Amino acid sequence: MARLPHRSAPFLYGQLAITTAVATAIGAFQSVPLRAAALVCWAAAWVAAWLLMLPIVLAVSPLLPRRVAAITRESPE
Repeated sequence: MARLPHRSAPFLYGQLAITTAVATAIGAFQSVPLRAAALVCWAAAWVAAWLLMLPIVLAVSPLLPRRVAAITRESPE
């Protein structure tokens, strides 16, 4: 089976897909009654959210470990 190069890993980040899918489903199913139109509305919203959030996550995620380390400390054991 052909595999993608490791440098493409951030684009396959599963948490982003799950988070955007859940958030857009909540919005879509609250605004449109549950039927085929709601699924189309959700799918369009999910694609838009994922495309918008991907560059933000790629830009911010390398900074997070350093920021978290700066505001936390190891617990004494």
